[in-house]
Amino acid sequence: MHFSENVNEDINKILMLKPDFLVHGIEASDSDLDMIGHLRIPIVITPRSNIFYGKRPDYSRYLARGIDLLLGTDNVFVTEPDMFSEMDFLYRYQRFFNYIEPEKILSMAVETPRRFLYNHNIKIPERYIFFENELLNEYDIITKAHYYKPEILPNIK
Repeated sequence: MHFSENVNEDINKILMLKPDFLVHGIEASDSDLDMIGHLRIPIVITPRSNIFYGKRPDYSRYLARGIDLLLGTDNVFVTEPDMFSEMDFLYRYQRFFNYIEPEKILSMAVETPRRFLYNHNIKIPERYIFFENELLNEYDIITKAHYYKPEILPNIK
């Protein structure tokens, strides 16, 4: 459910709908985020789309309240759905506010969404990202992945 994307919306009305997750929350107040964090409701953020529309949130506000963030791409009219570009942008953008570690950003794109789906009984096959002939750390994956050709491999047993 999208909420507080352009203006602050009444969080109590939103929470009455019992959302599994929320999207954006850019205009949410600190007390709104405190409630969301207390209720353990994850939020999907879309940094490149937000910046296109002139929104400049500090995403560390969410993390400081224990909110699980999932990284998304949102609006295909203004940004191509490319998670590597989204991770790279978030890392570079967030350095001007409160630094978010590459490991955390990679988790927002991979581990947190997987855990969310698993916790909601949505099973997806395990996949691995493989960069041929390269051993990349988290920083390299989120900032230099465009140098390499990633392949998505099925779980090999």
